[in-house]
Amino acid sequence: MKHARVPCVSIVRLCWLFSLWLVALACAAQPVTAEYNDVRFKRIGVEEGLSQATVRVLFQDPEGYVWMGTQDGLNRYDGYQFRIYYNDPDRDDSLPDN
Repeated sequence: MKHARVPCVSIVRLCWLFSLWLVALACAAQPVTAEYNDVRFKRIGVEEGLSQATVRVLFQDPEGYVWMGTQDGLNRYDGYQFRIYYNDPDRDDSLPDN
């Protein structure tokens, strides 16, 4: 006696895919909270103390400082002001180059 192949496996897979799709939709449709509405962006540049307008590399360290590498030095921004590190050929512990 031959057993008929039961299409339940396909139905189970379809149910799983549909469930995952519903979860993805629910996650994508989360309401935006007030903390996201308070985000503000501010353009910072040479007028605010950046050593040069062209930033070649950008990094944020674990303490929250934003480091910007330009052709005119390494700039550290703390959210309020810049501190600029330059190459000093007379010091061994200086940056190797600007």
